[in-house]
Amino acid sequence: MAKVKINITGRTFSGNHPTKWEEVRPKQFLYLAKFFNGDVQDPARRIALFFDLMGFSKKDRRRFPVPDENNPQELQLIDTMLQLGQFIQTDAPDKWFIPHVWIGLKKYHAPQPTMDGSTWREFIYVDTLFQQFAAYKSGEYVWQIASVLYRPAGARRDDVRIPFDPEKFNMNSALWKRVNGYISEAIFFNYRIVRTHIADMYPHVFPKHDENTPESDEPADLSRIVWNDMTDWLCDGDPVKKEKYLDGDMHEALHALEEKLLQK
Repeated sequence: MAKVKINITGRTFSGNHPTKWEEVRPKQFLYLAKFFNGDVQDPARRIALFFDLMGFSKKDRRRFPVPDENNPQELQLIDTMLQLGQFIQTDAPDKWFIPHVWIGLKKYHAPQPTMDGSTWREFIYVDTLFQQFAAYKSGEYVWQIASVLYRPAGARRDDVRIPFDPEKFNMNSALWKRVNGYISEAIFFNYRIVRTHIADMYPHVFPKHDENTPESDEPADLSRIVWNDMTDWLCDGDPVKKEKYLDGDMHEALHALEEKLLQK
C-alpha cells in the first residue's frame, strides 16, 4: 500500500492506496472499477471516489470540504490516483475480486480463477455480450454479463456454481438489473481483467489488434471474434462434435483452437 497525504484548505488527511493487485480488497475494487471504467468524468465525483478508495471513515469524510473541480490542488489528486493506478496496466490477475453477491436471500458465486470449470457455451455467451458492449456501449450488457458469470451454488466439483442454463438467461438478467450498479460495473471490469489474462494464455485465438493490418475473413478476425463461427470452423461443421465442445470446459475449446490456428 502507498501512504498518501492530502492537504486541502489547510487540513491534512492520510490514507492508503493499493499499488498492486494483491493489495486490492473487494470494497476497494468497486471504487477502482468505477474510477477506471471511465464512466465518471466529473472531477468532483472522481475525487470523491479517490477518497473512498483510500478508506477514509465517514467521520473523516464529513470533514472534507466539498470537492471543487476548479481547485488545481484537488485536480492534482486525480493525477495522483492515475499514477498510483499504473499497476492496473501490468500483469492481469486471473482472480475475481468479488467472490460472491447476495441478491435477496440467495448467494451468487463468482467463477473460478481463469474461469476454470466454465463451459464453452457460457464463455461464448459472456464474451459475445462483452463485444456487444464494446460496439454499442449499452448498459444492459453490463448486468447481463454479471448474470451469466455469477450463479447460485450447486453440487459440482470443478465449479461451485450451478451449470449455466441459456433458457434462464432473460430471467437472470432481469434479476441482476435490480442489483446495485456499482457491483455489476465492478464485475464487468473484473471480466475485462480476467479476459486479458486468458488472452495472454491463447495469443493466436486472441491476436493483438494491429491498425495497419487489413480486415480478414478468417474466423479469428482481428477486429471482432465471432465465437459461433470459430466453433463451427473448429468442428468442421460436425454438430455432434460442436455440442460436445459447447458442454465441455472452455479451456479445452480454447486450447484446441490455439492448436488449429498454429497448424495453419
